[in-house]
Formats: sequence, C-alpha cells, structure tokens
Amino acid sequence: MSLPTRLKPRLGTTAEAATVSNAASAAAPSREFTRVGRAGRRLALLATLVAAGCADLDFTTAVGTIPVPITNPSWRLDLAPVIGETCATSQACHMGPNPGGFISLEPSQSRANLVNVPSFWQPAYLRVRPGQPDSSFFYLVTSSVPSERLNYYRMPMTEYPLPDAVRQTIRNWIADGALDN
Repeated sequence: MSLPTRLKPRLGTTAEAATVSNAASAAAPSREFTRVGRAGRRLALLATLVAAGCADLDFTTAVGTIPVPITNPSWRLDLAPVIGETCATSQACHMGPNPGGFISLEPSQSRANLVNVPSFWQPAYLRVRPGQPDSSFFYLVTSSVPSERLNYYRMPMTEYPLPDAVRQTIRNWIADGALDN
C-alpha cells in the first residue's frame, strides 16, 4: 500500500527507508485474512461508533429510581421510565431513525420491540422471553460477565454497568411474565 506523498514519513537514511519498507511488508495482511477480516472490522467499527455515542451516558435516573430490587415490578411505572432514560435519550443509543443494535427503546415502542422479538445479534434468543430471564438476550447483555452475556458487549456500553438493583428488577419483571402492567 502506498501513501500519498504528503502522508509519507520523511526518512533520513536509506537504512530507515529499508526498515519501514520491511515492516510494511511484514504487516501486510494475507488475502485470506482480508476476506475473513472484513466483516469483523465492520462489526468492530460499528461497535466503536455505538460505544462512542453511549460513552457519556448518565445513570442518575436508574440509580435514583430503583435503589433496591423490586419484587413485582410494573412495566409502566418501574421499568419503562428507567429504560427510556438510560437507553433512549439524546445521550443514549437506542432511539431515532437508526437506533443502536437495530432496536428502539423509546417509551412508545420499547416493550413491543423487546417482548417475543428475536435478537438481531442472536436470533436463537428472544430479546425478552416471558418467564425466562436466563433465555432473554435483553437481560443477559446487561451482565458484567462476558460468558453470561454470550460474549456480546455489555449493555449499556458505558464505563459502569447497570446497578444490580435495576438488573434484578428487570430479571423479576421477565420472570413474572414480562407483563404490560
């Protein structure tokens, strides 16, 4: 690969030029790597863009609204407001015409987009499988343990995970049948 003249490094000696040339040849990917790696690079770019959009997310609402797990949570009163504020605001990812992960979690659409809908990334899993939190992709990806979230990115993609009380409340809601109450 040749760089335009204005981007080429200025080398002082022939030995430096040979070193750079040899390093570039050694670093050149094989044709097989290029074919296999394109999809991976695109996915990595998408993840980077999503992460950058979510990096400054604030959990004040999630922490303040659900300080302890709710045993029998209400979708409308307990979870929809927290999910809307955490996942679907101007500071979050899952809103607008091109939501992150191809799922809008805006309050008017969130439950319909979650319950009994296959995950885009893991079609064998429903986003929310009523009565089965451990088979619900939405719940699993909030875990801090990579194997629990099927080695997918932790949601939300911020420095800190959801508070345990919020995760447990989501789990309880799913276990109770993911009711629209």
